[in-house]
Amino acid sequence: MDIPNGSDNTDHINKRAVVVFVVIVLVVLALAVWGGTLLGKSRAATQNQELSANLTSAQQQLAQLQSTSAGLQKNEDALQAQLAAAQQNMATLQAQLAAAQQNMATLQAQLAAAQQNNATLQTQLAAAQQNNAALQTQLAAAQQNNAALQTQLAAAQQNITALQAQLAAWYAWSRNAPPVPATAGPSIILSSTSGPMGTSITITGNGFAANTIGNVVFDINRNGTSDPGEPIQNVTTLSSGTFSTTLVVPSLPPGTYPVLAVFPIGAPAQASATFTVTTGAGS
Repeated sequence: MDIPNGSDNTDHINKRAVVVFVVIVLVVLALAVWGGTLLGKSRAATQNQELSANLTSAQQQLAQLQSTSAGLQKNEDALQAQLAAAQQNMATLQAQLAAAQQNMATLQAQLAAAQQNNATLQTQLAAAQQNNAALQTQLAAAQQNNAALQTQLAAAQQNITALQAQLAAWYAWSRNAPPVPATAGPSIILSSTSGPMGTSITITGNGFAANTIGNVVFDINRNGTSDPGEPIQNVTTLSSGTFSTTLVVPSLPPGTYPVLAVFPIGAPAQASATFTVTTGAGS
């Protein structure tokens, strides 16, 4: 067997040293790797725990978000339904508003017509009030005229009563009176020759021209003619030249006054008689 020389031992030692160094390096590397692995595992576990916690929190938040989203979706659906209903209501209200505007226009037209009618009625009312005032004035005048006519009627009735009595007396007198001579001129006869004021006298005329218009006058101022304010009666003679009329004695001082017969009107008196006014009141 060959004995190695010194260089071989040195190479062998060097190889061992290299191997040992390599082994040490490998061990150190292994330890380093193992330590890093342990450290990485520890960090990974911590990170996993944190990630798990974060994942759990995220999941919880996701669940909350999903629940919130579901609620929001429900709210959105409800709001969309309400929006649709509101839009329908708005359309209905718009239609009602249009109808109300049309009704308002119609009412405004009716109001204008009513105002015109009111103005016309006010004008008619004013005219009616004026007519009413005029009618009231006319009614008052008519009432006054009626009162005057009633007074005149009462006086006429009294005169008619007096005339009837005087006519009866005249007929009685004419039956007993002597006949008038044919040659006698115009003359008048009084039914009464004396009496107080208000006495009704029947005057009978004879011998006048036939169918002649004249008048009979109570001559207050005794001047032999008819003057304004003196009691007077217009008469027309008959074909026989006779007439009959009535005078009422006015309010005069006591005394004798002529009663004149004037034919035709405006001529001198053709006949006269006297009447004596006494005190007191006659009928």
